Amino acid sequence: EAAGAEATVVSYGTEGLAEVVEDLNEASAQEGVLGWYPDVASDTVVIEVLEGSGADIDGLIAEAGVEASAVQVVETDEAPQVYADIIGGRPFYIGGGRCSIGFAATNSAGQPGFLTAAHCGSVGTQVTVPPDGVGVFQYAGFGGSDIAFVRGISNFTLRNLVSRYNSGGHQGVTGTTQAPIGSAVCRSGSTTGWHCGTIQARNQTVRYPQGTVNGLTRTNVCAEPGDSGGPFISGSQAQGVTSGGSGNCRTGGTTYYAEVAPASNAWGLNIYTG
Repeated sequence: EAAGAEATVVSYGTEGLAEVVEDLNEASAQEGVLGWYPDVASDTVVIEVLEGSGADIDGLIAEAGVEASAVQVVETDEAPQVYADIIGGRPFYIGGGRCSIGFAATNSAGQPGFLTAAHCGSVGTQVTVPPDGVGVFQYAGFGGSDIAFVRGISNFTLRNLVSRYNSGGHQGVTGTTQAPIGSAVCRSGSTTGWHCGTIQARNQTVRYPQGTVNGLTRTNVCAEPGDSGGPFISGSQAQGVTSGGSGNCRTGGTTYYAEVAPASNAWGLNIYTG
């Protein structure tokens, strides 16, 4: 207040909103409900529903056991989808499909590979990286999160770089410090190239047609199918890999990414920083 800020006493706060998100995560799927995320500015959890779907929000709130005052409902005409079967930062191929490379990394044994989206392939799936690289999905788990690690089998040379495509050159990767909400963030993908925006929220639950994913980060950066798995970076700090979203890069949209830190810690991975 002494510096000119306006202080407000809130009812829920960050911890309270996180509890509301967890309670909603335990509730049954409701048709037309696309997901939810904590909005600290309004001190509510925003529940997104498909416009005209007639989603039973009252039933969802009752089953989750949360207070109606803790949520606000926002309608949208764009349902999220996973970006698969096409490519990313730089492309790699799974059978006839394509996804994007996220960040170069090594596993706990020091073997080279890269992070990408889990919905691009299952454990054991082989991939090719032009011109002659071969890898295999070592870790993947679509659902709890949407992130995976592809281990190199042959011809993998790691670079701590992200392609800036249409903007030219490369962005170096020097660490994994998490950027706060409101920070600028950029994304690279093999379908639409390099696009930037801001981080809007964390811990978003998204209900894709293929399944529900928890703990995603929400941004206003655009993306399209084939950008899946591509890197999100803030400055030179690796943030996450593209999961899915709505909209496109002609009219704009919302894109979610899976954070790198939880997967790196769980699997003993190290993001390659040179």
